[in-house]
Amino acid sequence: MQSAWLGPPCFREESGLCPLVYGYIRSRERRPSYVLACRRVLTRYCAQENLLLCAVFVDQEQCGNEGRPGLTGLCDVLELPDSFAAVMVDFRHLSPEPDVAHRLSQRLRETGARMLSVRDAHPLCATASNGSAYSVPRWWQ
Repeated sequence: MQSAWLGPPCFREESGLCPLVYGYIRSRERRPSYVLACRRVLTRYCAQENLLLCAVFVDQEQCGNEGRPGLTGLCDVLELPDSFAAVMVDFRHLSPEPDVAHRLSQRLRETGARMLSVRDAHPLCATASNGSAYSVPRWWQ
């Protein structure tokens, strides 16, 4: 099992008016080119949406659904008071299994942060606890 944290930390004074977000990528195999491509997608999305991507947490290879160091690190930073959201290429990065994805999305939502997806959202992960769906986050502009 291998995990990585990509990118230097950003601090509140660097963020200006941009909400602080943290990325998450899961790759079932060790594929550096895939992880790099996903990171580019997240970086581009955040630039378009006026979000500050502070770091990207990565879980690679076969790691269990619950024992993921990257996801654990993501949950830790999402509990910081200036964190806005977790962003993923799509919610299948949590898990292709709907019940596991739902359980992990609940874990992320418990931090108080939002969950954003570049692509179409997984139906079990895309709604907030109040039932509202998350989509392109232009509402703060």
